[in-house]
Amino acid sequence: MSEQAHPWRQLLKGAAGFAIGLVVWLTLTPAYNRALAFSARGLLAVIQREPAPEFRQKGREVLVIRPDVAPRSSRPGIPLYDLTFNIVLLTTLFAVNKKSFGDGNVKGFLIAIAVLFLTHVLALTIWTRQLYVSWFGELSANDYGDMSRLLWTRAVLFYRIVAQFAIPVLLWWLLSDKRGEKQVKSRQR
Repeated sequence: MSEQAHPWRQLLKGAAGFAIGLVVWLTLTPAYNRALAFSARGLLAVIQREPAPEFRQKGREVLVIRPDVAPRSSRPGIPLYDLTFNIVLLTTLFAVNKKSFGDGNVKGFLIAIAVLFLTHVLALTIWTRQLYVSWFGELSANDYGDMSRLLWTRAVLFYRIVAQFAIPVLLWWLLSDKRGEKQVKSRQR
């Protein structure tokens, strides 16, 4: 294969990875979101003094239902689709590797997905804490100070602006099969 055809091949593999990632993400998101909400609720039950919230799916978001808030009050929502879209980025990045379906790349991808799930649990937990410190009026004002509001709000913004994109790139860089690329380069010599 000529050197000029190589970028087009990478582009096509990336586009295919994006399409596959998008279809899988759209198809599995409801089940993934349930697992994510269940895990985040368990983590919140351990780390906070308030009762853990119930997460209820409503369209493209999950509502945060605090048990100590009146049932008729409005419920804030967290857009889990936005929170988890980076799965598509991760799939795209792993698809552009030289041996996309090589054992090392597939193993790295599966490990990366597991780590990404843990970061999603952490992100949902952080976002829920941010809602606890800022959304629930008098309850929030009585239980949390300005520093807590600042900390949790900045943590959510950091995830949304930086970490949401940096985490998949870092996982790909650390876990993708570099040996496959080295083997291809040594054969070209």
